[in-house]
Amino acid sequence: AADSGGGGRKAGGDRPGGDGQPGSAGLYPEALWPVPAAGGAARRYAAVPETMGGTLMARYHVCMVLVGKLPVPATLGGAVEALAQHLLEQNERDPQIEFTVLTVDEPKAQALAAGFRHAAFVWFKPHTLWNKVWWRVRTLALNCTGEQKELPFPYQRVEAAAWLKRHWQEFDYVLAESELEMIRQAQVPPEKVLYHLHWVGR
Repeated sequence: AADSGGGGRKAGGDRPGGDGQPGSAGLYPEALWPVPAAGGAARRYAAVPETMGGTLMARYHVCMVLVGKLPVPATLGGAVEALAQHLLEQNERDPQIEFTVLTVDEPKAQALAAGFRHAAFVWFKPHTLWNKVWWRVRTLALNCTGEQKELPFPYQRVEAAAWLKRHWQEFDYVLAESELEMIRQAQVPPEKVLYHLHWVGR
């Protein structure tokens, strides 16, 4: 299905919960996830049997935000992208979370993404020329000042932030893969944000 606007096109595998069909067992204990504040709870997918004990729990719906220069699945490489793909693949083997992944459009990545049952993908077209200009300005600022300046980020991230601003309420949590710019732009409440730190800058 295509998203209605903002540059993102949404596609992905079947969701447990839409038709009430349970998925595989093996969920995180509730204690590992903070409970959303009153009035901010997002929808849950269908409860599935836990591996031990047979009790019913609901999967969490997490939006993974990774909109840079490279896609997920990591068909063009990239350390962060490869790690994100590994996380999604592990979740396919032992489903614990329903993911929606915001990432960069790329044909081979789209073909691989079609095989995921527990991840939907929202694709954002890379703006190659603007990104080259942005990177040169960013590098020049770094060389002149020795500091990382807050500069306009790649335009596909502007589009992703606009999409996320419209849709963050649909998720239990928003997972920022390294970058927080889009999360800030989308005004996602801090209690909804999970931050996956990949490096420590200067």
